[in-house]
Amino acid sequence: MKGLNGLVGKDVRYSFSKIIHELISDTKYELYNLDNVQDILTLSFTALNITNPYKQEIIKYLDEIDVEAKKIGSVNTIIKKDNKLYGYNTDLYGFKKTIEKYNIMLKNKSILILGNGATAKMIKYYLQLNKVSEIHFLVRNKKDVNEYVLEEITDFSKYHILINTTPVGNIINDAIPFNLDLCQFTNLEVVIDLNYNPLYSNLLLAAKKQKIQFINGLYMLVAQALKANYLLTNNENILKRIDEIYNKVLQKQINLVLIGMPNSGKSTIGKRLAKIYQKKYLDTDKLFFGTYKVTPEEFLRNNSEELFRQYESKIIEHLKYYNNSIISTGGGVILKEENILDLQKNGLFIFINRPLEELKKCDFTHRPLVSNLEKLEKLYYERINKYLGIADVVVENNDDIEKTIERIQVKLHEVFGN
Repeated sequence: MKGLNGLVGKDVRYSFSKIIHELISDTKYELYNLDNVQDILTLSFTALNITNPYKQEIIKYLDEIDVEAKKIGSVNTIIKKDNKLYGYNTDLYGFKKTIEKYNIMLKNKSILILGNGATAKMIKYYLQLNKVSEIHFLVRNKKDVNEYVLEEITDFSKYHILINTTPVGNIINDAIPFNLDLCQFTNLEVVIDLNYNPLYSNLLLAAKKQKIQFINGLYMLVAQALKANYLLTNNENILKRIDEIYNKVLQKQINLVLIGMPNSGKSTIGKRLAKIYQKKYLDTDKLFFGTYKVTPEEFLRNNSEELFRQYESKIIEHLKYYNNSIISTGGGVILKEENILDLQKNGLFIFINRPLEELKKCDFTHRPLVSNLEKLEKLYYERINKYLGIADVVVENNDDIEKTIERIQVKLHEVFGN
């Protein structure tokens, strides 16, 4: 089966493109880190994806350019036919399908785009076709009358949609672009961050916290990949696989983060889920011991809970770089906001909700924070709303692990669709 041969750009180590394209076809797909656009021409290929910073530079080396790619001024797919290079912009298709997937209404909306590179130009082209009210760009260096530096925007309330096209927010630089405060965007309806690794940037998590619709770039990445393969094969059935491939990639890359009270069954359930979903299993209490050579219980007997939480947070911070894992967490990991944010970057929170009456039957004598029933009950009521507030999935565990795991599988089937 025909397929694309690889992705070319600078620092493409963290791209999901290899995973996506090898799901689409049986053609081996490579990631090429190149320092010069001309080096692309030395590669042996049938077709390539092009990413930053070469989407505009590559144009001068092509023999033919698709009409839309020419209008946009950038190319992200090149195909070799009869020793000629043809350029296309499949990002346009990917962005279009994302807007359709999430039912985003564009007509008469005011849009703020972060960045002014090749992707920003593609989005501007698409938005203009869809009769938006106005498009402005927030940039570091102005090139156009519709571009502004941060100090020049005095009214954020007029924007309905915010789209980040910059690399700020990705795994290399996980800051919020321009240190924006979404509280200033009082009429904001949707935040789109075209970064996808981590799955949920700090910008998207800020939107989630404010209950604003938030969308990452994974669906666009999958859709444009399928479009590129369609251009190569002319097989229209390929374009019907967007949701299938997207769900497979999301299910593979996302972490399932188990939260809940001590003795709620997180470790037992986590190990079983790791086998079912073929993910790596991680336990934050065991990671604590592996790092500090003392169990959480032993540490708490000799130190304050506040100091323990500081040490625990250092463990959690490293987990934001992990994908494809089941993570069983300590019961109090949700007490620190930074822990929640780090785990949410690539994680789906599953609250294992074991009723208090069931928890009372367990042996807590070895756990300093809940060493008697009075402490247990107090801790349960202090935390229950916190668990419920951050959970993406809530599953009851009434002391039947098999039924609990079945419930989790049903819920995840609803999330991932396969």
